[in-house]
Amino acid sequence: MTNTLPRLAFCVAVLWGLGLGCGPRAAEPVRLMAKQRSPISDLPVPMGFRILEDESEDAYTGRRRLYVRHVYEGSGEPFAVRNFYRDRMPQYKWQLVNTVHFAGTHSMVFQKGQESCTVAISRSKSRWGSGVRVQIIIMPEERGAQADTTGR
Repeated sequence: MTNTLPRLAFCVAVLWGLGLGCGPRAAEPVRLMAKQRSPISDLPVPMGFRILEDESEDAYTGRRRLYVRHVYEGSGEPFAVRNFYRDRMPQYKWQLVNTVHFAGTHSMVFQKGQESCTVAISRSKSRWGSGVRVQIIIMPEERGAQADTTGR
């Protein structure tokens, strides 16, 4: 009888300890802050992300933007970065058109005026661990163009 109490206490402690890790607790993704300055004035970039200049390009004629293709990398979770762009882009007058999550990549398309902006977010794999890679493409929006269906 004297051995029963310590065994019972041990079993309860083990079961209680196992139960702590098994509960369905979905952690809220971290809310990312925006950098004070971004290479593109109407495009937010999460704090801690850096532009990969060797993989990025943009072109302007005078003050008119022809296109942008920037690649950024930083640490964090892809869902948190997706939420950052979903929440921040409207502050820069970009309107969300569609969003897709497929095979580990979050893709969102935004529209503003005569431009569209595609944001693709995925995990990056480097020698130093995993992070998040963001590719942003801004191009003129082609509206009203119809495909030639006459076969000429």
